[in-house]
Amino acid sequence: MLLRKKKCHTLKALILANQRRWILFLSLCGVGKTHDYRMFKEEFPPTAAWFAEHEVHVDLGFQGIKKDYTGQAFSIPHKKPKQQELTPEQKAENKSRASQRVKVEHK
Repeated sequence: MLLRKKKCHTLKALILANQRRWILFLSLCGVGKTHDYRMFKEEFPPTAAWFAEHEVHVDLGFQGIKKDYTGQAFSIPHKKPKQQELTPEQKAENKSRASQRVKVEHK
């Protein structure tokens, strides 16, 4: 007998939180296959200065945020180049960013 895994309809939401783990924004749920950055651009159109006075920490799913938005500071991890490794300094920087971001992601 062949058992098949049932497909489930995944929902995802966009959450903005601060270092104190306070939820500042919670979007409506969207279809799970929608990319995180696309959801972000729909909720916060790049034409407005949403993050001009804030420091924003994001993950690698938000690669284009620096060129699309104006803001005080955007912290995004270093992406590993094709067929190469990150330098030890880049790895250490990614680790420190991840330790800050994990507090918010666990919320």
